[in-house]
Amino acid sequence: MLGRIAAWFAGKQPDQYGDGRSPRWRHVRAAHLVDHPTCFACGGNEDLEVHHICDYSTYPSMELEPDNLVTLCGKGCHLRYGHNGNWRRINKSVIFDCLIVRLAEKHAAVIE
Repeated sequence: MLGRIAAWFAGKQPDQYGDGRSPRWRHVRAAHLVDHPTCFACGGNEDLEVHHICDYSTYPSMELEPDNLVTLCGKGCHLRYGHNGNWRRINKSVIFDCLIVRLAEKHAAVIE
């Protein structure tokens, strides 16, 4: 309860998980999806989510930083690459991992 009160005084709104989000988050998220409309891992364009490379609960000052955001699809890439298969984990090498996946897929297509 005290955390919610502190978030309210800090100007943050509660999100679906009860953690405080910046009031600007929805705008930043929408702008990111306009600029990056495909999943960085698989290239899909459905069920897109914006993933924080450095999680906002640990690094609140980076919540709205464009360089800290990557688009991943909710059809598996967000869990697989953003969280290493476990929602409680944070994968700070998500960009590298996605690039490896894309490179492997590119080379597999050339070999076939």
